[in-house]
Amino acid sequence: MTGRCGNNLNTFAVLGSLLIFGCSIIYVIQPTTLFTIQQASDLSMSRKEETINILVNEKQMLELKLKLQEEEKKSMTTLVEVTQHLNAALIDKIDLLGHLTAKRLGQIPTKQFIQQLHKQKEMLKANAKLNREFFHDASRFLCNTSYPGVENYTRYIVALRGMLPLDAIEPLKPEFGRVINDVLSFQYPITVPSCRDVGMNDTGPLVFIAINSAPDNFRRREVVRQTWITRLKADREQGFINLAGFAFIVGRTENNETQIKIEKENETFGDMIQIDMSHFYGNLSVKMAGLFNWLYRNCRLMDFLLKVDDDVYVNVRNVAHFMTQFQNQSNYTMFGISPGTFYPKRAGKWALTYEEWPWSQYPDYFLGPAVLLPAHTILPLLAAFQVTPMSPFDDLYYTGMCREKAGISIRYSINATSVFATGPPHPPTPCYLRRHISFLIPNENQLKLWHNATDDFYNNRTHCIVGGSNGTNITIGHIQPSQFYFTEPRIVRT
Repeated sequence: MTGRCGNNLNTFAVLGSLLIFGCSIIYVIQPTTLFTIQQASDLSMSRKEETINILVNEKQMLELKLKLQEEEKKSMTTLVEVTQHLNAALIDKIDLLGHLTAKRLGQIPTKQFIQQLHKQKEMLKANAKLNREFFHDASRFLCNTSYPGVENYTRYIVALRGMLPLDAIEPLKPEFGRVINDVLSFQYPITVPSCRDVGMNDTGPLVFIAINSAPDNFRRREVVRQTWITRLKADREQGFINLAGFAFIVGRTENNETQIKIEKENETFGDMIQIDMSHFYGNLSVKMAGLFNWLYRNCRLMDFLLKVDDDVYVNVRNVAHFMTQFQNQSNYTMFGISPGTFYPKRAGKWALTYEEWPWSQYPDYFLGPAVLLPAHTILPLLAAFQVTPMSPFDDLYYTGMCREKAGISIRYSINATSVFATGPPHPPTPCYLRRHISFLIPNENQLKLWHNATDDFYNNRTHCIVGGSNGTNITIGHIQPSQFYFTEPRIVRT
């Protein structure tokens, strides 16, 4: 990375650091200060080392502050230059569109008009080349600087992609800024009924469960229906969970045979929402926008949304326990688990180029296969989708930048309990089962094994046995509610 980005430590920071270090030395040798030369000579070796360590730490902290200030200054300067350059390019584009419009309306293309049109085309080509060169240089300039927040991210990407505001679309929240993404006009060739209203016998919160699936993942959907969806329906009938609805969320396929199979699948099960958008890995943020738009229009009365992938096993009973525990304290918060790393990869499946993401870190976000959201976050997140440039990584996009834009806090699972668990033990144990809401189980045979283990526990055929403080074992049955623990809400960056 150093070779690609260059050295971002500027001369000012270096000089400032030297100045700070010099002042620190003066602080030691001035006779009017706490440590005079004579007193210092009488100190023990350990006391001297302690004093030096304190001064070195102070020096390092001041150096870091200077560096961060300079990085922020560099970032803002570059973004201003980017915006100015974009405005100049847009003027040329607007002029060209005016000439093309006049031609379509039947005006005679004079020789002068043709020459001017050719000139405009050449200018646009030059601007495109300049754009590429400019952002190549800009990414080198910003490389290794801190993530600048969603507002500066938006300015940078809007300039990079030459995005124009969509003034004909009304923003859901005008205070969020001008609309650049049309996320309110999705079509749904296949859909489920709107979420049901709260019934008279409902005593707890309502949840909608959205299962993200690829169009051709027929076998995965079949296994999910045979396992935890079966328990979901049974628990709903028995009153253990209040279900607003559930659906598999798929995109559009260009394969006609696959589309026919999807339509037949839905005729059989009636549990699919197909969004009219191309399904491929880099387009998953668009798919999330389509899901949130559907929920905003069709599921206003739910209390929670659980979004999971189709390779995730859901402990339905723990979803109910979670909602009961947090229905009155969720506030403006999302729940999930930390991805563990918050820096961009530069190679592999999850790579981003320096032009796409020049900064050295990501904002706080969740690992994507399972996330729990209170229903009142749907509208502000959808409004944030309108004004925030799309990212190829949906979890980073909607639980990172858009969450930040919407002013929603984030809470990570802690204390051996979690919204989502990876690498579960084999075979599953009852005590492990009751500590988690969902599990990554990519293997279909293991998914059935986990379903059988869950079924045994919640039918009282197995028990969770733990050691007590007095040396005796304690049996925890399936009736006792599980408790879940999270970090305190993290204040979003502004």
